Amino acid sequence: MPGDGTITIVSEDTEAVQQLEELLRTLLPGSGEIGRNISMFSLRYSSAVDVADRLRELYMTTGTNWRRGIQPVSIVPDEQLNAILVQGSRIDRETIESLIRTMDTPDARASKPKIIPIQYAEAQEIATTLREVFRTQMMGRVGTGATARGTARTGSRMSAEIAVDESTNSLVVVAPSPLLDEIIELAGVLDRGAEENPARGVRIISLEKANSTRVEQALQRILGTGPPTARRAR
Repeated sequence: MPGDGTITIVSEDTEAVQQLEELLRTLLPGSGEIGRNISMFSLRYSSAVDVADRLRELYMTTGTNWRRGIQPVSIVPDEQLNAILVQGSRIDRETIESLIRTMDTPDARASKPKIIPIQYAEAQEIATTLREVFRTQMMGRVGTGATARGTARTGSRMSAEIAVDESTNSLVVVAPSPLLDEIIELAGVLDRGAEENPARGVRIISLEKANSTRVEQALQRILGTGPPTARRAR
């Protein structure tokens, strides 16, 4: 009879039982209790094994430069279900879910995700702009062109997927090489533009002893700003 804290699996497929046992051993903590930090994501187009390998590669090769989470992350594929089980923090699981959606597309099988760190702007805002600019590619439409004889021909599909990792303010892009280069270039231009023209913030500072008018005049002299000089009427 099974006791508390145990799991009983009955199946005629011994290979599937063994695989599930290995998955549970990988995902369960040492105490053997199942927490709420496990999610399962089903894939439709791509191989769960291939996507899991790419996800592990992202987390291992980029290290703390991309991911700042302190909790360990386990990524285990289930080949029979073509799904991926993920154990980690909520932020990591949400990020991985977004990455899986990016990778699980008909045209992303041969593409590897590219991480684009954003230094000055908000990654979410840049992603919104990129999706608007590359709307046609994001929707996976097929381009058309004209041949020398004037007949229409169908171009190859160049779909793109853009995800955002808010914890590191980065973009994760999956796209064919020519389109990927355009996205990287535009993201860099937008990011540098935010550096040159940062958004102005407003903060109220209470003054204890100084006179606010004199402080304002001093700041205007230092910053080279001030109210416009009124023209004298003739």
